[in-house]
Amino acid sequence: MPASKLALVLKSLTFVLVTTSTFGSVFDTSTGTSPSARSSHKPVAAIVDDVLQWSAGTVRANPLRTQDELDSTPPVIVDLPPPPALPEAAPQAWAAAAPAAARPVTAAPPLVIGSAQQSLINQDRASAGLPPLSWSGCLAGIAGGQAQAMAAAGTIFHGNGVQRDWSCGLNSAQTGENVGVWGAGINDAGINQLFMGSAGHRANILGPYHYVGTAWVVSGGKGYIAVEFA
Repeated sequence: MPASKLALVLKSLTFVLVTTSTFGSVFDTSTGTSPSARSSHKPVAAIVDDVLQWSAGTVRANPLRTQDELDSTPPVIVDLPPPPALPEAAPQAWAAAAPAAARPVTAAPPLVIGSAQQSLINQDRASAGLPPLSWSGCLAGIAGGQAQAMAAAGTIFHGNGVQRDWSCGLNSAQTGENVGVWGAGINDAGINQLFMGSAGHRANILGPYHYVGTAWVVSGGKGYIAVEFA
């Protein structure tokens, strides 16, 4: 075989080998495993749900709690670190000096009580043939405290919200809490979709409640939400 033809065949073979090794296994950055190590028959809808869960937000639900259950469960107290102490002012000098620049004041993360979450919850309940939930300013205050605590910690968690919900005196038989974080500020429709796609959160939204209070806190570009039910 002439040298020119042999070189062409070798070049073509090299391209096939390189192409196969390059594209044969695509690394899945969301899980740290390759698709070859996972089931190849996962429904497309489930894959879309996974992508939404990782890219959009995360949610957690606290199940329905009765008064007897709460009496037997010690409350969870979340202690936030105190703000750093300001340095003591130096003694005032007698000599005239230019005034020092004012110390910048760090504003607290924006707190949004309410938003559209109550309306979306009542739409979900109406679709299931359930009565709407009335707004409770007391529950909203508890939700605001929980959202602020999560924003300060940079993660979502359940504190003692379901215990504190009883203090509102709404004569409810049960209390519940949904919490979540959205990666790009406040998105009521998006977080509601995640809530309704999760069994625990859906159970709270469609639970035997009469009142609701919600709050968002935006910190570091993320939106942290708490929803209290009673």
